[in-house]
Amino acid sequence: MIPRVAASGEAIYRGRIPAGEIERRLETCWRPYHSALTLLVEQTYRQFGTSWLIDAHSMPSAAAGLGPRDRQPRVDIVLGDNHGEACNSLLVASVEHWLRGQGLRVQRNLPYAGGFTTSAMAVPRRGVMSCRSKSIGPFTWMKAVTKSYRPGIRSSC
Repeated sequence: MIPRVAASGEAIYRGRIPAGEIERRLETCWRPYHSALTLLVEQTYRQFGTSWLIDAHSMPSAAAGLGPRDRQPRVDIVLGDNHGEACNSLLVASVEHWLRGQGLRVQRNLPYAGGFTTSAMAVPRRGVMSCRSKSIGPFTWMKAVTKSYRPGIRSSC
């Protein structure tokens, strides 16, 4: 809920977070967010008979374990379905196929298989799917030089 260490292994905070601050964050941010998200997933399920939560994140290239000599990340997008536990594999394969068609390098579950939200919201046997999407580096969705959207991305989102 409140990470202490970044993907690089560095501490996020200089010291311990006081218990009162942790409770304040849980009460004002974490719990309301997850309550609202649960409600939206359930409403979508009731309306359409299925729902799919995309838990989208963007991560710096360093989070993918890139060294200073690497010019490009080895992967652009990591799709995390908790190793098939949180989402129908055919659905994830379709998304992976589309992303590859956009020229993106895609990997599944490594280094990110999914977190709390991906696991907690998913009930695949009921048709409630959840998948984490991690874009690696700032230019997955944009061109590095012009900082404009990559072809087909803006109109597809």
